[in-house]
Amino acid sequence: MPLALLCLVLPNFTSVDASGSMSMAMLVTLVFASVVLYGLFLFIQTRSHTHFFIDEDNEDEEEFHGPIRSNLYHSLMLVGYLGVVILLAKSLAIPIDATVNLFGAPAALGGLIVAILILAPEAVGALKAALNNQLQRAMNLFFGSVLATIALTVPAVLLISNIINQPLILGLEPAEMVLLGTTLLVASVSFSSGRTNSLNGATHLILFIAYIILMFE
Repeated sequence: MPLALLCLVLPNFTSVDASGSMSMAMLVTLVFASVVLYGLFLFIQTRSHTHFFIDEDNEDEEEFHGPIRSNLYHSLMLVGYLGVVILLAKSLAIPIDATVNLFGAPAALGGLIVAILILAPEAVGALKAALNNQLQRAMNLFFGSVLATIALTVPAVLLISNIINQPLILGLEPAEMVLLGTTLLVASVSFSSGRTNSLNGATHLILFIAYIILMFE
């Protein structure tokens, strides 16, 4: 929640000019906050509170121990895969944007399609886990993909845009900020109770449909 507000809402109130460009101090702050929060999440998940992410009630889940690698190896692989994803997203965006422009659809639709394609593997895995009643695994996949989307993509895009001198606007429109705030509020209510039902899921789906409709307004 803090990361989403820092990266998607705060830039609207800290821009240095009318175009929405942010200062170098703000850019460094967003990159630092994103990397630190993601690092803390990985530390909690893999070191200090691993029991929060393990489904102890699922006896059918088999442990898999792969080859042990150093933290440096995993860090380099993470950066490498992130670069590959960015390059693939950029190459996919060209034909998708051309198709969107051909049909006169809003430009944001192209970004949504690219985001869906990138997050599809995690989404399918989480959905499959939920259907198999592996709720802890589903939550791990969802949380990991959402956090990585913001905490890794935003710093990478900010740094690249600064290197190539390409203006970048992160702040959402007022209506989109309302939808984001509502989504975060509903998610907080859903997860704080420790129990969920179809009403919570339907509420999130309706918010997503509202975002799609708003996109075409």
